[in-house]
Formats: sequence, structure tokens, C-alpha cells
Amino acid sequence: IKGQAERHGIDSRDNNLESHFYDEDCLSEATELVRTRRLESLHLTFNLESGILLPLAIRGRVRHGRHFTFKSVLGDTAITLVAASVTGTFVDADKPYVAHGPWLQVLIPEDFIETMATSLEPLNNPDQLTLPKTFFWKERKLAITILSDGRYQ
Repeated sequence: IKGQAERHGIDSRDNNLESHFYDEDCLSEATELVRTRRLESLHLTFNLESGILLPLAIRGRVRHGRHFTFKSVLGDTAITLVAASVTGTFVDADKPYVAHGPWLQVLIPEDFIETMATSLEPLNNPDQLTLPKTFFWKERKLAITILSDGRYQ
């Protein structure tokens, strides 16, 4: 996501993703009017400011059965990293990458959380990174590229 990342407020007692993304008054209307597409593979691009949040998102949210949303400040685009236990999602084991209009959901299965978190550890030391930096998980058909913040200015 280009731009600054924001995390949506989440009530820890409610693990329903859809209720956090859409206003309840427009939920049924919004979901009916938006096209949903399954993606076979995925290559995400984040600026460094957003990218350094990835380890926190995986270890601090997804590992504990929650979700984490990156929202673009440039438009209505959002990317949500989703744990398998989160309800109200469009993703599942057979469809790990689903775009619902401008909202992309990325399922991070339980058996992949530690692998992904370990791979993303270099983001904990951004001063030591050579950018652009691409993380690639061939078996998951997933890539994440981190660009310097200057590339978006």
C-alpha cells in the first residue's frame, strides 16, 4: 500500500472482520455491489513506513488469531492480513487471496505464521536494509516488496 498505514480499531471480543471494515448501515448494500475476485498469486508492494509494521502485524495480531489492516491514505484501498480464526472474511484455505472491490484480504494460515514472521525479521532493523527488498514464498505464491519511502514522494 502506498502511503501511511493505519490500523482499524478492533474490539478484542469481536473477531468478525466484516463488521470492522463496513459501517453496519451499509454492510449488506456494500457487499452486494462490489465484485469479489479470487487471486491465484499475490505480489504486494509497501513503502518502508508501512513495511516495518509487517513483523508487528504477523507476530502481534495474526499469531493471536486477529487481523491487521493497512489502509492507503491515497484512496479507499485496504489490505487486511487475516488469521484463519477470523470470521466474516472472504478468504479460506482454498482461496487465500481475495479482492473484494478495493479491499484485499490475505489469509496467513497458522502453519505459515512463524515462517513468515522469521522471514520478515530484517524489517525490524530498517537502517540495515538495502531497498528495494523482496520477500518471496514460492510455495504460497506470495511476494512482498518493500520500497524506500522516497519512491512514493
